[in-house]
Amino acid sequence: MTSEAWTDTQKLLAFALVLSFVIIIVLLMFFPPKTDASSAPALYGLIGTLGGMAVTVSTYYFGSSKGSSNKDDTISGVVASQAKTIEDKRTDQQPAVVRAEGNPYVGQP
Repeated sequence: MTSEAWTDTQKLLAFALVLSFVIIIVLLMFFPPKTDASSAPALYGLIGTLGGMAVTVSTYYFGSSKGSSNKDDTISGVVASQAKTIEDKRTDQQPAVVRAEGNPYVGQP
């Protein structure tokens, strides 16, 4: 699985989480639950947990974490490019070493 596929999966899960929270809140507004008093705290606790997860997703995508993640990806790309450039320069400057078969130490500088 590539990282792009995982990123798409994360986005889909985040969207589904926020959408389900909004749907549940709308349903609660128009169709309040008719439960007994003992099960209401558990129901509202689960809704609160779902709300907390929705807030976490929103904070990631609209807060500083997404920008930080993008910055890390940019820095990684720049470092990889620089490392390749340096390695290419090193291999161009080193003389070719001819080794005798069977003896790895012949031709060492």
